[in-house]
Amino acid sequence: APVSRHARRRCRNGAGLMRVLSVIESLLHGGAETVLVDLVRGLTACEHDVAHFTGSYGAEAAPWILAALADAGATCRDLPRAALRDRDGRAPRLGADPDVVVHHWWGSSSFDPWPHPDRRPAFVLVVHTSRAQAPAGYDAYVLVSETQRSQVQAVDPARVVVIPNGVDVARFATTTSARRKGFTVGRLSNLRHEKIGADCVRMLAALDLSDTTFVIAGDGPLRAGLIDDARALGVEPSVLFPGYVERDNVPALLGSFDVFCYTVSTAVECHPLALLEACAAGLPIVAEARGGVPDIVQDGVNGYLLRDRDELAPVLRRLRDDRALRDRMGAASRAIAARFGIERQAAAYAALFQRVVS
Repeated sequence: APVSRHARRRCRNGAGLMRVLSVIESLLHGGAETVLVDLVRGLTACEHDVAHFTGSYGAEAAPWILAALADAGATCRDLPRAALRDRDGRAPRLGADPDVVVHHWWGSSSFDPWPHPDRRPAFVLVVHTSRAQAPAGYDAYVLVSETQRSQVQAVDPARVVVIPNGVDVARFATTTSARRKGFTVGRLSNLRHEKIGADCVRMLAALDLSDTTFVIAGDGPLRAGLIDDARALGVEPSVLFPGYVERDNVPALLGSFDVFCYTVSTAVECHPLALLEACAAGLPIVAEARGGVPDIVQDGVNGYLLRDRDELAPVLRRLRDDRALRDRMGAASRAIAARFGIERQAAAYAALFQRVVS
């Protein structure tokens, strides 16, 4: 009879370490990539391999991610995407005999079943998208928000678990308020069409908020056009573009903000790490009530949820003019961040992995 996965692990690894292979589209700087790094660091009772396809997109993996994975002892492979479709040659290329394969999935390139059922690892799909139906054939499905339930309607509910993204609260514990004079409203994200509107600078200029500086941090294809708009509208002194921010510098950047404002274009965020980090930094948050954002932002408690863009100006004026309100909401944000600590996230994944290999 085939040997169970749990028994194979005990026989192969005398130390009792479970072997986890994480598969992700790319290792560029983003929320899902950061979640992967935090899991590799946090699941110390596992041996880790990571397979990614960054080179297939003509890009290079973020150096800080590679360094963090190496420091955690993980083996990292940049493979051609065709490796996923090669059923017979895929297993040895992706990693040596894993107990669990964790696929961080954005809506494409799911796996077919492993070719050898008697040596098949457990497969876990982590759903990072809000729009695609989850593919069949996985042993467990991880949603990062309850709002994704409709994407797993065809899946046995016993295979579905909700594990929200986690944030390393300790990174922001010493965030200082090195803020500019006046009132600073900031955001940090990839500056691509889904994340930020091409009309963002024009919208901010139309708010007509005195004594206010807007900081649009991050890089992406829309950055040059947004800078051009700021120049054409003559608002360059009050709309700043610091560009890509290294991970180690994120706490200091957030510490320079009075409010974190996260209005997006078409993206429906599941459980955005940018908002978790803003909470951990003790910031009031202004965001749109879509996707899993209300899991993090409680309207009137640690920020405001917008139903319409017309609400943005009066909300920001209220926060600008009331420092005590900002302080109360900032404290509430820190309390909310504590509920989403990376330790809880790692413990939930550890329990899931033990269940699927047993």
